[in-house]
Amino acid sequence: MSTSRLIEFNEVFSLNIFPNPYSTQAAIKYFLPSPARVKIALLDMLGREVATLKDNQDIAGSHTTPLDASLLHTRPGMYIVVFMMDDKIITRKVVQLDSIFN
Repeated sequence: MSTSRLIEFNEVFSLNIFPNPYSTQAAIKYFLPSPARVKIALLDMLGREVATLKDNQDIAGSHTTPLDASLLHTRPGMYIVVFMMDDKIITRKVVQLDSIFN
């Protein structure tokens, strides 16, 4: 005799940037457990905003936002990805190793 049990997984927020360091492209992947207003910005090490990568309402689930140095005209160096979700702010350092702009 076997019994069945319902197992619930409470999926939580996650944020990953891959690859890091990157050459000219990386992917910002995140999971939202519920709908949220999301803004993703790229800052230089002096805190200046280089670009807004995303700024809109997202549904719950998995999302990917590209980080493309060729479109942003960024140069090799360290940057900060600022992820704002409703009233939460999460930061991650990213390193660009190469550039098509010299």
